[in-house]
Amino acid sequence: MTYADEDLRRGVDLILQPLLLEVLLGAEAGSEPRRAVGPDADPGELTAAVDELAAIGAVRRPDAGTSGPFALTNRGREFLRLLRQINLIFTSAQSDELADRPVRRPQA
Repeated sequence: MTYADEDLRRGVDLILQPLLLEVLLGAEAGSEPRRAVGPDADPGELTAAVDELAAIGAVRRPDAGTSGPFALTNRGREFLRLLRQINLIFTSAQSDELADRPVRRPQA
């Protein structure tokens, strides 16, 4: 495996981490992490997502740990921009795939 493959795998693992996107979007909206993920979210997963986002510099923690809204950093805004671009590409590819399928009409 090359370094590029390892970097890509780490990026995919980051994106797929439970609650990470919810916390990131919550930070963008000025919400506290707990409010962004809802009351039924697993506290361990929430803490892990918050820790990961803080570790990569995407959010800045408030003084009180995980309570209070987080500040989205420039790096966090860039991360969200790239995620939205990936989503747009994926959505566009799905639309193209659906457009290429023949339309089935019900038989009378």
